[in-house]
Amino acid sequence: MADQTCNLCGSRVFEALDLGEPVARTGRNVLCANCGLMFHAPAMSAEAMRAFYAAEYSGEYSASETISRELARQRLAVLKQRIDLDRAAPVLEIGCAQGEFLAELGALGIAAEGVEPSRAMAARGRDA
Repeated sequence: MADQTCNLCGSRVFEALDLGEPVARTGRNVLCANCGLMFHAPAMSAEAMRAFYAAEYSGEYSASETISRELARQRLAVLKQRIDLDRAAPVLEIGCAQGEFLAELGALGIAAEGVEPSRAMAARGRDA
């Protein structure tokens, strides 16, 4: 993680977040201490990411509890302790799965949009 920088501000100072999600394949969730961007570190290579989203993510991974509404609520609770979500709005979630986190933000009246690279997962989100 020492070689990775924040894609938004270039900082090398991150706080590791335990959001109750598996991190072995996708990397640990971190929060940039400078600008508040949350991202995965270490980042997956482009090739590994394509393979993950094409196969595992929209298949076995999407059927697991790791992307449930309850997990979205837990993630939101952790973030509320660290950043002022009202000041962070609007929120853009890159890799929004079926939109559970976006729905939780919306329930709080926080403007949020998302993009999802997995076509199968994006379709599930649109149908939900």
